[in-house]
Amino acid sequence: MGIIQWSAGSAEVGEAGKGGLNRAIGILLLAAAASACGDSTGLDPNDLEGTWVASVWELTNPASASQSVDMLAAGGSMTIVFRSDGTFTSTILEPNETVPDVDTGTYEVVGSALTIAESGQGSPTLFQAVRDGSTLTLTSSDEDYDWDDDGTDDPANMRIVLNRQ
Repeated sequence: MGIIQWSAGSAEVGEAGKGGLNRAIGILLLAAAASACGDSTGLDPNDLEGTWVASVWELTNPASASQSVDMLAAGGSMTIVFRSDGTFTSTILEPNETVPDVDTGTYEVVGSALTIAESGQGSPTLFQAVRDGSTLTLTSSDEDYDWDDDGTDDPANMRIVLNRQ
């Protein structure tokens, strides 16, 4: 997994254990897909069905908003497929990795909240989702990232913008 190393106002993604980043990414993808559908009072889970590709995937340090990483610019990618039966498959390539992580699980939409549960993982992840046409924006403050490269995950906010294919 990538690590953010900050020096002189720039960030680099390096190799190191990222712990919950894979889980967070999978959850973000699901949340992004869920938020792409619905009306002003919430999302319609039936509108999520299909393939969604990330055009924005950002992590920000809640303790320092100037500390962030653009996962796509760093070489990452994210695609999520939502099925009408409430299941999903996410394919996530993290920066500095050569083999994508493919995860499956279930999702649930209640109002503008998207809950994603990866198979074989712990607690589900909650995203706030907003849909505007064929664009779904997912946000979560329940993510982790090793901001100081000390091998310990720190809190992170995530924003994912998904476009329906």
